[in-house]
Amino acid sequence: MKIALGTVQWGLDYGISNSSGIPSDEEINSILTKAYKNDICVFDTAANYGNSELRLGATSYRNRKVITKVGELNGKTLENALQLSLGRLKINNVYGYLFHKPKILFNNKNLWRQMKKLKKIGLTQNIGFSLYEPNELETLLNKNMIPDIVQIPYSLLDRKFESYISSLKSMGVEIHVRSVLLQGLYFKKISELGGKFKSLKIGFMQLNSIRKKYNYSILDLALGFVKQNKSIDYIVLGIETKAQLEAILNSYRLDLSEEIFEEIKKIKVDNTFILNPVNW
Repeated sequence: MKIALGTVQWGLDYGISNSSGIPSDEEINSILTKAYKNDICVFDTAANYGNSELRLGATSYRNRKVITKVGELNGKTLENALQLSLGRLKINNVYGYLFHKPKILFNNKNLWRQMKKLKKIGLTQNIGFSLYEPNELETLLNKNMIPDIVQIPYSLLDRKFESYISSLKSMGVEIHVRSVLLQGLYFKKISELGGKFKSLKIGFMQLNSIRKKYNYSILDLALGFVKQNKSIDYIVLGIETKAQLEAILNSYRLDLSEEIFEEIKKIKVDNTFILNPVNW
């Protein structure tokens, strides 16, 4: 199963179409029970996702692989920051430790050396970074900062990293993709899109046309399109309710035809700036 559970919603009221808010402990346990039954074992969190690390640490989920991220250090060392995360998660090491904002590395190669040390002493199995723009990746690779794991945005309309995926895979990098549903923006009706999203309206209309033509939901198209890329290791999806996870699993099991892939790939969005949720 290529699905990884994102936990930002467990600690923050997050997502443009999130109508259910932060889930209760009971809801989280229901999500985890469903995940366990479907062999979902990778969890994505971060120190700045509210109390999501604490809530994940309070669960008794077995055989999990936890990836957490570090933002601003605010005077702490990288090891101190990870030890604090490990304490909240109630584990001895993480599967992956990523820089949330890789620009912190651009002029501080020592931080990357510290990250490599954390891997060497066994506090994390893998190291890497979460990216927003291709120029960030190019800068880091040019500085010979080769990650074990990279997290990138990738979706039906946001394909700016597509040309880098095969080269990353050839370097042995594990690729995790996020924003597959654009925080739920894909579920908005065209009439609900505000002025800031006007550059996406034509793309949304084209997706809606494909959806109707082949009798699929937008969720079917979004997951099917990303799943077909064999170089992608995990699809990170934020989950607020068990019902959402059930819908995701149902759509994930569908396989889209090559004809549909080609129609989606013909859709072009000129204003990639608005595809980054940070700019909303």
